[in-house]
Amino acid sequence: FAAAFVRALEIADSRLIKESIEMRIENPRYVRAIGNDFMIMDELAYYTLLYDEANLQPNEDFYALRSPFRMRSQIEAEKNAAIIGKVRRKRKRNGNPNTDPDFIELCKDIEMRYLRIIAANSGCFERSEHKLEDENNEQARMAVSCTDTSGSSSDILDYIALKSEPSLSDYRLGTDYSIIERVPDECTLWVNECLRSVFLTCGSQTFVIPSKSSFIIGDVSLSRHLIARGMLYDLIVMDPPWTNKSVKRRKPYTTFNECELLELRISELLKESGLLAIWVTNNKKLKGYVDEVIQSFSLVKVATCHWLKVTTSGEPVCAFQPHHKVPFETFVLACKQSFFDHYSAAIGSNFLLISTPSAIHSRKPPLLPLLKAINAV
Repeated sequence: FAAAFVRALEIADSRLIKESIEMRIENPRYVRAIGNDFMIMDELAYYTLLYDEANLQPNEDFYALRSPFRMRSQIEAEKNAAIIGKVRRKRKRNGNPNTDPDFIELCKDIEMRYLRIIAANSGCFERSEHKLEDENNEQARMAVSCTDTSGSSSDILDYIALKSEPSLSDYRLGTDYSIIERVPDECTLWVNECLRSVFLTCGSQTFVIPSKSSFIIGDVSLSRHLIARGMLYDLIVMDPPWTNKSVKRRKPYTTFNECELLELRISELLKESGLLAIWVTNNKKLKGYVDEVIQSFSLVKVATCHWLKVTTSGEPVCAFQPHHKVPFETFVLACKQSFFDHYSAAIGSNFLLISTPSAIHSRKPPLLPLLKAINAV
């Protein structure tokens, strides 16, 4: 009996090992956990894997978000209050009567789902024994302050082509390094045909161009040239520079005229089986406008999904305050009518992508690994 019992344990153990190996093969290491309505993604691990063949290591400090973000003035006030022995009262924010009731319910739903998901997948995150509130993510803040992330100061902007460019020329990048030494006379499609990443130097800046990729330095309306080339896409991701209160206050980037979106020929650039993803703010009016944009592209909306931003320990980067600020952003998926059933079966509405964000302002997570993990693309 003892021998049979040991043998049964060995068989069970081998099955567990086999299942574990199959899971590792099926889900890359950047997929920490996945379910019918959520995925926990390690964005740093994804970029590490993506650029491994180029011997490049992403800066881990950008993702060193170990505690929720707080204003420096708030921390200083709390420290001063502690020194003089006063208990600092938290200012109670009055609910904005203009806040959309549906959005309030959405916040409650996402928060409840987050608590359920984290409880079942606590091993996906770091567990710190020390309180890090006083640090306030200074490591990540310092990394951002030492990096020029403003598009307006980029040397490559001197090479932007104008809307009036009538044609498109090609420029094949070198196998290792290429240098932009002069302004092209016409709109140019820069192409990396290599099976590995290459480096492109422009002025004082160097860029990493992924394998088998191409790009145009110019206004997005120049994408019309790609239609004549027959360059159709499985996935198009749009992150328009929407106007909101934070942008008006901080001015981290230039906004645009929202009507310009209607001029884009997205339907002609998208394959019949292609998918469109549009990042949008939590403004109700803007979400309604995005629905109109999708219809103008002759597409149908598949799902409205959300990206929940958490610290390395799995805590939301800020509290759920629908009247003020929330720790999640929204993106909408759309496709052509013929593939609506396929995509709606793969990803349901209010799907939740959970990850630790980059500390760089407005940097979105890659959506391709999510869509591949759920077999949508």
